[in-house]
Amino acid sequence: MMISVEEIASITTSDDPYLRYPEICKAKGVILNITPEKQLAIIHKRFSDITAERSANLRVSCFTENHDSLLMWAHYADQHKGFCLEYDFLDEDQIRAFLQPVVYSEKIRQIGLLEELTMLTNIGSSLVKSMEWAYELEWRITSFKLGEEFLNYVTAPNPSAVYLGTRFDQNDEHLQKEFLDVFHQKEIPVYQMVKHHTEFKVIRSENQ
Repeated sequence: MMISVEEIASITTSDDPYLRYPEICKAKGVILNITPEKQLAIIHKRFSDITAERSANLRVSCFTENHDSLLMWAHYADQHKGFCLEYDFLDEDQIRAFLQPVVYSEKIRQIGLLEELTMLTNIGSSLVKSMEWAYELEWRITSFKLGEEFLNYVTAPNPSAVYLGTRFDQNDEHLQKEFLDVFHQKEIPVYQMVKHHTEFKVIRSENQ
């Protein structure tokens, strides 16, 4: 038996959800032979399926205000073997219209079942993260699927700079050359990041 979003909402907002669920089943001609606990498990499973479906229709592009965070280089750039692209969006009105700062909070934002299905609520929920991540200074562009297409496609300009991780040279030589050739062909300045001698951070070195 498939439970609709509206029916789940009526169960969760009911004064007696264990009574409301059998009522819905009876209306659908379904005979119950399971315990209330298993009934509730079915509801939770359906809610998880709805959440997973919504997540599959969501795309998020992530940006940060700094390029010298040791933690972010470790988390997002293959332990410093990757690279960081820098963009200048000051004159990019289309991108700036969709670019939003992430809000860091101590509490998880609570979303109602029906409220979750609205686009604005989805955008809002995608912009909230734990205070543990506040050091990332993150901004996001969020896009949602409408039918078979994603909305809010934006065309990004060429990067204004590229920063190579401190361990970029540990990549395959052919792969290194392939990336560097692309950057140079597009006339994008390329900088090597190196460890600071006296502080726990990485800094920009000479052009490559």
